[in-house]
Amino acid sequence: MKIEAVCASVALCLLGFEALANTVDWYKANTNELTAMIKKCRNNPGELRNTPDCINASAAVDQLRSELAEKSAKAYSAKSNAELEAMYKNTKKRE
Repeated sequence: MKIEAVCASVALCLLGFEALANTVDWYKANTNELTAMIKKCRNNPGELRNTPDCINASAAVDQLRSELAEKSAKAYSAKSNAELEAMYKNTKKRE
């Protein structure tokens, strides 16, 4: 009877720990922990790939990459527009 109670308690604790997975936003804000979790997940994908922390860390990486690409595209577009305007002004001066 005692062994069953202990096993049930351990099972509940393990379920509770899994429920405490860090969110995608948390990983985006804590990049050192994100890096560590990605390394851990990649080192043991057979066991960890489908855990909430590995899934959330992977999603955080995807979102950060997407945000970086968007910022880069906007910065490039702004630079390109500024260069085009400068070229247009130089062309008008020649006329």
